[in-house]
Amino acid sequence: MLRGHDRYCSKVDSNKIDKIDLYYAIKDASWPLINGEQDIALLSSHIRQEFDLAYSQIKDQMLDTRIDICGILKQEYARRIDSACAQIQWHKDYYESYPLDLDFCDTMIDINDDNEFSQYMKQELSLYCSEIFDRCWTMTHGG
Repeated sequence: MLRGHDRYCSKVDSNKIDKIDLYYAIKDASWPLINGEQDIALLSSHIRQEFDLAYSQIKDQMLDTRIDICGILKQEYARRIDSACAQIQWHKDYYESYPLDLDFCDTMIDINDDNEFSQYMKQELSLYCSEIFDRCWTMTHGG
């Protein structure tokens, strides 16, 4: 699967289209058989012109599709980053206005035990893990 992913990324990154596959996909019955990309340059001008037009259109479609998908993903991640930063700022403002007073605290709860309460709290806290939030926190507060 990783090798397939690498092949896909290298094709997408270079916008590489297999010209031989394209040639045979759009080939008219009157067009000659070719053995490699170098044969495309030897085609008559009207065939080469039609092929070049199809190649250009497909390349543009690939680029448009990639831009649309990337744009959607970028917007989604931008919303998540904005949300994480807004949450961090809200908590920062709140605790600056209402600082924690631990002077009267008798017991600090340690959830590193293996008791039922600790296990439950670890499970609950794990539900709210977010790599994006953690990275935003690290970038704004250094760790």
